[in-house]
Amino acid sequence: YRLTVERDGMSFAAESEMLAPTVITDMEFEWIKMPYDYVAVLQVSFTDTPQAGDCYWVRLYRNGEAYMWSVLDDCHAVSGVIHEVIMTSRKDTEEEDDNTVLRDGDVVTVEVLPVSLEMLDYLVALQSDSNGPQMFSGGFCLGYFLASPVAKGEITYRPDQMEEVE
Repeated sequence: YRLTVERDGMSFAAESEMLAPTVITDMEFEWIKMPYDYVAVLQVSFTDTPQAGDCYWVRLYRNGEAYMWSVLDDCHAVSGVIHEVIMTSRKDTEEEDDNTVLRDGDVVTVEVLPVSLEMLDYLVALQSDSNGPQMFSGGFCLGYFLASPVAKGEITYRPDQMEEVE
């Protein structure tokens, strides 16, 4: 796919390859013991293609609002499935920041998008507050452009129904 934007007499273009889709196979919250408290982790399992080197962007929304995200490659895939574990809210919500706290009944929507290695590098750089492995070059009109299939699932946060894992 190619996106071209004309702005102020200048032309900006970006290309993105549509990658093979993935499927979310399971999502589960559980408590893990940390030195300071129990933390709710969300395990998201999804399919991976047989070829090595696939990259993914996992985006979480809390009650429809952007919440957290992670990026990863398929180096830890087991039998064609990736299990991504994302730390979310502490059990003691009084010690939690409002940006990360989950409350009973919150609906967490998960999106998994296959991305290119270049997009993975870009997102890692954002997480690291750095330029990443490559310096950005070009006009500042487009930001990023991503053509990608989206696998989507929802889970309701129920802290009283979660298992505690030591």
